[in-house]
Amino acid sequence: MGIGIGRCKTFLLWITMLCELRPKDIPKRVTQCVEDQIQAANQEALRAIHRLTPLQSAVLRVLAAAGADDAPLESDTQARYQQVLSTIAPDSEINFEDIDSFGKTPLAR
Repeated sequence: MGIGIGRCKTFLLWITMLCELRPKDIPKRVTQCVEDQIQAANQEALRAIHRLTPLQSAVLRVLAAAGADDAPLESDTQARYQQVLSTIAPDSEINFEDIDSFGKTPLAR
């Protein structure tokens, strides 16, 4: 991931603020700039999550909840995908027969 124009502008603003500060104000300003960058990164992550399809969202939720114990192609996990998908998109159903031996993403109908 490259540095976008927004981040460059933020960095330039940050440098400008630092040049105009008294030494005692620098830690507070640096902390604020870091917090602003964290918030911007979090917002971008949320935008990506909100663009997921219902099936992608269900898979992400199930695997995130499983943590290190994830087993994405096990039958119990597949049942949880369907359970979560039914909550997100009640009319959707996963066709697990469309999963081939290479572990491609299951298709939702």
